[in-house]
Amino acid sequence: MQTLRRRLVLALVSEDTCREAVVGCAQMIVASGNARLHVAESTTCLCRTSVGAPFHPTDRPHDLGESSLDAARRFAMNEHPAMLVAGWPTAPDFQDILRFASTLNVPGVFVRKSPTVDVDRVLIPISGGPNALKQLWVAKEIACRYGVPAHVLHVIQDGSPALRGFTGSTSQVALAEAQARALGIPEPVEVCVAKDVVSGVAFTARPNDLIAMGAPNYWRMATHFAGSIPDLIAQRVPNSLLMLLGRKPSRVRLRDIFWPRMISLNLKPHSKEDAIATLVQTLVVHNQFPHTWRDLLLDRALARERLMSTGVGSETAFPHITIPHFIGVAGCMGILPHGVDFGGRRGRNTRFVFVLLTPKDFYDEYLAVLSQITERMVLPALRRELLACRTPADVLDVLDPDEC
Repeated sequence: MQTLRRRLVLALVSEDTCREAVVGCAQMIVASGNARLHVAESTTCLCRTSVGAPFHPTDRPHDLGESSLDAARRFAMNEHPAMLVAGWPTAPDFQDILRFASTLNVPGVFVRKSPTVDVDRVLIPISGGPNALKQLWVAKEIACRYGVPAHVLHVIQDGSPALRGFTGSTSQVALAEAQARALGIPEPVEVCVAKDVVSGVAFTARPNDLIAMGAPNYWRMATHFAGSIPDLIAQRVPNSLLMLLGRKPSRVRLRDIFWPRMISLNLKPHSKEDAIATLVQTLVVHNQFPHTWRDLLLDRALARERLMSTGVGSETAFPHITIPHFIGVAGCMGILPHGVDFGGRRGRNTRFVFVLLTPKDFYDEYLAVLSQITERMVLPALRRELLACRTPADVLDVLDPDEC
């Protein structure tokens, strides 16, 4: 891994983490990337900050001495670690570690090892998120170091449109297999049908599996890890676990936001309120936001609609939800073949709805995403292509084609 060569891998350990598992995982990564390893004793010295506020590496921890602060500044500001390795998020202060990793924008690996079993397989559940390739690479490297096979799992949620002959997931499985084989994972992808991802992983996992999964979105990692898919899997199974956080891309692509499970085809809402409610439900069902936030998100979206229709013409609408202390941009997309009236002069017969969630006071990424979408949606030919799409993967190929 070229990005790690002669760079520092920082292993964060404390009394609340499995020190042996964290250091062992970090040593495997260092050996793969020809990097340097530093083990820091106190995780809290790196990231004590107030809940809900953005973290700044120069913030002074209130409960630590000057030496701890100096160490934090040295590694965060001067050493520029290329990767963080830490224990599983169980300690009360671990949300700060997640915020620290997200704010520094470095890849992270978070480890939980079962003390009772040895690993004989690495199970890699993937769902089409933007960091799937990075997840596969780290999981495969870990599998090689353990000398065990790597096995890729794709969970299809029971009741989803993808169950119609699996047509909605065929391209996703093909993509996962292509990515896995490119990284040297020869086994075919296993497809599991379950009511949700957590149930699918719990059903498939063997007692001696190390489960290597991707992290939730950056905002969920930094502020509300509890209730996310990795957290629910950790509660459901006793297995050893790895959670892999990728670096946030310097240029936001639409694929980074509207990954396959964030795209709903053939919606038939009765009204714009029904359309927005369906898409907000998609966000919480797929754990992009806590389930308890559903009504709050919907209320904010509908309040914005009451001020002025978000229909912009070109059969497109952009319901917008702002959240204080949010990181980045999140969203989902719905295609409504028969259209719905979003109100106003330009909202009639809206067929394409993009629900976007952004920070309350910082719009740069939102404007960049909005610009990319509007440049495409004004093209009648592109809209016809989107209406003809049969799978979310087809939608992404039209909306955000891969660059040559």
